[in-house]
Amino acid sequence: MLPCVEMIKTRVKASLLLVLLACGGSATELVVLSAPNMILIGADSRYSRIGQNPGAELACKIHQSHNLFFASTGLYSDNISGFNVERIVEKALANNSGTPEQLLQSLRARLIAPLQREAAFIKRKDRALYNYLLHDRSILTLVIVPYPSTTFAVYSLDFPFVGTKVTAKPVERICEQGEWCIRVMGSAAAATYVRSHDELFNMDGVKVIDSLMEVGARNDPQFIGLPVSIIQFLPSQPAKWLRQNGCLYVR
Repeated sequence: MLPCVEMIKTRVKASLLLVLLACGGSATELVVLSAPNMILIGADSRYSRIGQNPGAELACKIHQSHNLFFASTGLYSDNISGFNVERIVEKALANNSGTPEQLLQSLRARLIAPLQREAAFIKRKDRALYNYLLHDRSILTLVIVPYPSTTFAVYSLDFPFVGTKVTAKPVERICEQGEWCIRVMGSAAAATYVRSHDELFNMDGVKVIDSLMEVGARNDPQFIGLPVSIIQFLPSQPAKWLRQNGCLYVR
């Protein structure tokens, strides 16, 4: 995986600190925009099945499980082996009544062994995909918003390879509360675009997501594809689709 690049700039007129975190990684592109009173998550729609040509289908990549919303890059489900991230999330929720951080720690622990088994399965069934994941250095990254929650925040769970072993990084809170933050996952081209286009700092959040998705799709059309799904979170209000594009209704 390409290293994360962190940029900090100030918007003098608005007296705001905007933190840009851009990570190049796996085939799916995710964009997270977090502001003091708003969170937006955007995801592309390109989807690949094991043993098929990459990007052969379109699918929603933003999911809801009870009061947990999450988007993923890397492996999500495998109909052949039975691996399914959403089912693992459901089990973690059913067995945890603690804080969001405790739930995420439980989910982190529950995912490591299934991901290791799935990696071994893919190595046997689809060596090209396995080599791609090894090159990318991460088999799964989750962006998670507990909502509604007393903690208005975005978290990430990352499961990188160390050699051929699947490991888990500590639970990370993507942006500190009160900061304006954009994180791009899955497109090195979009990360480069962020670093060199200051006009992003003055654009509407949806337009920022659209611009970065177009860059990713243009530079990696085999793995990143439109349309873009975008969901919005505001304090004390229901989650709302700004672009639903086949994703399930908020429950």
